[in-house]
Amino acid sequence: MNHKKIHRLMREHDLRPKFRRRFIATIDSDHDGPIFPNLAKDIIPSGPNR
Repeated sequence: MNHKKIHRLMREHDLRPKFRRRFIATIDSDHDGPIFPNLAKDIIPSGPNR
C-alpha cells in the first residue's frame, strides 16, 4: 500500500493521525532572573578554537 491509499482509508474511517511536534521548547524566556549581556558579540576569532 502506498501513502495515498492509507490516507484515503483513514479519511473514510474518520481516523486522525497523531502529529508529532517538531521540537520541544526547552527555554523559558519569561522569567525573573537576570539577563546577562553577550560579551563576545564584537569579537572576531582569529582561528579555530580561539
